[in-house]
Amino acid sequence: MTIFISNSTRPRRALAPAVLALALVSGCGEAGSEPSETPRSHVEAPEPAPVAAAPTPAAVGTADVAALYTADLEAAVAGAKKRPFTATGDFGGMTCSPGRISGTDSSTRALTLTLPKDQASRHHALAVVTPERGLLELYSPYGDASESEDIVVPSHAISWSEAREQNIFVTNTDKLDGLRPGSDAPEVLFLEPGRYRFALVNGIDAALLRANGTPLKVTAACSFDWTP
Repeated sequence: MTIFISNSTRPRRALAPAVLALALVSGCGEAGSEPSETPRSHVEAPEPAPVAAAPTPAAVGTADVAALYTADLEAAVAGAKKRPFTATGDFGGMTCSPGRISGTDSSTRALTLTLPKDQASRHHALAVVTPERGLLELYSPYGDASESEDIVVPSHAISWSEAREQNIFVTNTDKLDGLRPGSDAPEVLFLEPGRYRFALVNGIDAALLRANGTPLKVTAACSFDWTP
């Protein structure tokens, strides 16, 4: 009798390593399919910190110009002369137009000085700081009871009697004179070349301001550059 030995067990043994390898590969694939970290494209960028709004250039410029005019007038009221003044611009509703004038002919000597529209703002001394001679006055406000022939009016083109009623003065350099503090002798306003600083101030008497303990205040100002 012939006995046959079954070989069915051999394939099973041969498959065991293959199945094990396939399981390992499959396991690695599953493990690899899970991302170890969030992809860069999905990382949310931090929100930028809010930036405080910067002041407008106009507001800063106005404050700087006002401070420069105030320092200039303080020195002039104290008696300083020949002080350079390089700042440009105006403030307080006061403008000087055109900014550059000259003595070439009647057209180039024309100018327009615009004071604040509010009469209360114009109710101050109108002073001019000349390039070399220091402070001159165009007018100081006074009441009706003070009006008399004794009041010296250096320039009728721009005077307090006119400034009470109007704020725009179209004139020329030939018509403008000024008074030195404490003097009653008018003198030519536009004379030496340079920058003429027009300003409305609360007083031009340094001694009186000190006695009252009142700091000088410039409420409005502008400038003309004059070339003879």
